Amino acid sequence: MTPTALSTEIQAANDRFMAAVRAGDQERFVRLYTNDAVLLLPGRDALVGHAGAQAFFESLKARAVREVRLTTLEVEGFGDTAWERGRSEVIGPDGTPIGKGKYMVIWKRTSEGWKLHRDIMNASA
Repeated sequence: MTPTALSTEIQAANDRFMAAVRAGDQERFVRLYTNDAVLLLPGRDALVGHAGAQAFFESLKARAVREVRLTTLEVEGFGDTAWERGRSEVIGPDGTPIGKGKYMVIWKRTSEGWKLHRDIMNASA
């Protein structure tokens, strides 16, 4: 896969992530993660699998997050695995930013397309 094609596919997966948050669609959000995903969020123990992705979604809902904006800074792949580094912005219910951060994702290509396999986030100052 060419770097451009990989970047396009990862961007499409990120678009699905952002759309699921905007739509408040927990089921669609959870399906973006592999069955054995590990989510490493600031200030929390590791969240694992679809239950972990569900807990992440519920935390966004509890904070009244309206939108998450992801910007890819780097992406590289090898076989059915890819990694991505980027920055994020969390938007509150009134449309104003309520947080900024940075992330690293290890992606796995599955029969359903690219899924988040390891999701690491950190808040920015």
